[in-house]
Amino acid sequence: MKWLMVEDEMIEREGLKKMVTDQFTELKLIGEAVSGREAIDLAKEHHPDLITMDIKMPGMDGIQAVKEIKAWNPDIEIIMMTAYNEFEYAREVMRQGVQEYVLKPAKKSELYATFQRVLNGIAEKRQKENEGQDKQAILSLIQSNWMQAYFTERVMEHYPEELASFFPASSGKGCAMIVHLDDPQGYEEQQVWIKEELEKSTYCLVGPIQSGHFPVWVFAFKDEEKVANLSKWIRTTLQRFQSAFQKKITIGIGNLYNEPSQLIHSYHEAVIAMAFVNLQKGYVLYDEAKSQLAPGAFNRVVQEKKIYEAVRSGDSDLAIHQFEQLWPLLDEGVEERISYCKDLVHAVYGIIKEMGIAEQSLLSDFPEEMNPSDWRKWAVQKVAQASDGIRSWKHVTSKDAIWEAEEWIKSHFEEPITLEDVAEHVSLSPYYFSKIFKERLNKSFVDYLTDLRVVKAKELLTTTDKPLKEISQLVGYKDPNYFSRVFKKRMGVTPSEYRVPSMKS
Repeated sequence: MKWLMVEDEMIEREGLKKMVTDQFTELKLIGEAVSGREAIDLAKEHHPDLITMDIKMPGMDGIQAVKEIKAWNPDIEIIMMTAYNEFEYAREVMRQGVQEYVLKPAKKSELYATFQRVLNGIAEKRQKENEGQDKQAILSLIQSNWMQAYFTERVMEHYPEELASFFPASSGKGCAMIVHLDDPQGYEEQQVWIKEELEKSTYCLVGPIQSGHFPVWVFAFKDEEKVANLSKWIRTTLQRFQSAFQKKITIGIGNLYNEPSQLIHSYHEAVIAMAFVNLQKGYVLYDEAKSQLAPGAFNRVVQEKKIYEAVRSGDSDLAIHQFEQLWPLLDEGVEERISYCKDLVHAVYGIIKEMGIAEQSLLSDFPEEMNPSDWRKWAVQKVAQASDGIRSWKHVTSKDAIWEAEEWIKSHFEEPITLEDVAEHVSLSPYYFSKIFKERLNKSFVDYLTDLRVVKAKELLTTTDKPLKEISQLVGYKDPNYFSRVFKKRMGVTPSEYRVPSMKS
């Protein structure tokens, strides 16, 4: 943290400098000013986190300097230092947003306590700002990685509560939607309009467009009226879109759910509903589609989705089971069933191609003359082949990726690396990488990285006389205080306490 000292007495400056820098190693003195005007100039040049300001100085006094500095940057923390114990001075600086006021000469304990309160406040504020930035980065990352439906569903399946926590919940109900833009001209502009329109009434995430479709996850509604009149709200939104672009869109909407963990079900329902959208109406709710269609036709679509999900997960037994459940729902005609088998294998091939897996053999041996039962066996074989291929790909990819990730972390743990950095290095989604990392190593990325750093810190503490601040930086922590907290949480003692008996021995 950067500290600017404003004091016109040289002896006072030297004494304060020694006391503070010896006690608070995280503070870096970036300037010394002897007047209010010089303090303003140095503050604008160096952007300090903390200023200690004497009140009585030649020319512009400390109170006037504080007014100008706070007007320019209200986030700078200021400790007033004065020999005048007068209420009017205190009241005036408090009006400027100054919370700490030290009466000179101050005892060391009082001075240290004041500095500690201010530094703790700065650290907490930074942490909140970083959390906000991290959340925004994660949301952007999630939306950018929605290019593949595989990762879309994995994110919602494993991290629904974490995503929901990024939004202030009003109504407890949420749902998923699939939006289709009919005209490819102006896709991006249309999607931005829809996103902004939805954000007026909901807390939502919007994924990128893929073949004219994009997903929307609504975590909560901003008022109950929209929940009670969902159809009316969607209808109004469609009308407004048509007026703005003279184009049509279609929307499939899953059921409303109370828990974020249930939104994955709403997503699957939205996908199914999309298959039955009335083009004239422009949208369909899952329950409406279910009630208006013949049970057989609806169940067939639902069962198809289950097959595709099993294939994506690499579960060949489940995929075959779902196919066997689907077979009785198909039309009895021979040609219809043969055509369906071909279409199914093409769809399965599309899934593995979407995931970047080369499996041309799925399409290389279409049989010419077979009876319906042979076609059925052939389709089952291909579904199993695709599922097994995905399972093997996931196993090999994750195994190699985790090994490479471990080696990279061991070579870079002294740097301020993040999970996203490592995931990018091994070319995996951060969420998928986080999941398989924990599955393979039985510990989270954060725990793994912390363990490496603490082990190295213990070595440096017992084999060198390097100061704690330097050791902190050598093991990847810029803030020595944070390093001490992490170390104590792992070891039960502070770095200083750990070093003392080791050095004696």
